[in-house]
Amino acid sequence: MKTLLLLLALNVNAFAQSITLVKSLPLESNEIGISIDASITVREWDREYIQCVIKIENSGFPNSLALLGGLAKAGRYDLDLVGDTLVMQGLEREIRISGRVWRESLSIEIWVPTGVKVTDQRFLSI
Repeated sequence: MKTLLLLLALNVNAFAQSITLVKSLPLESNEIGISIDASITVREWDREYIQCVIKIENSGFPNSLALLGGLAKAGRYDLDLVGDTLVMQGLEREIRISGRVWRESLSIEIWVPTGVKVTDQRFLSI
């Protein structure tokens, strides 16, 4: 019975594919904002820079792993500091493949130096 459950779990996730990217950024302030539409976890550490671990997943397209890699190389998932705010401007563009809208799920783990204040700016109006 355990074997059957394992096979079913593998079959359900057969099309879900993901890539993980890591980016380090210099810290220029004791306060940063985050303006990225993703699941975000912030952690502190004893380093002097910001490190982001970005997991991107898509399960709606066959060969999505190749598509994810191509989009990453094209800059869709480039993470940058604009002023004191972390942004991923490539996500602002809608992508269509064979007439279907490309949708991905992002989760980002952001490591910041101890004592740095982090503000979620996704819901703040300017």
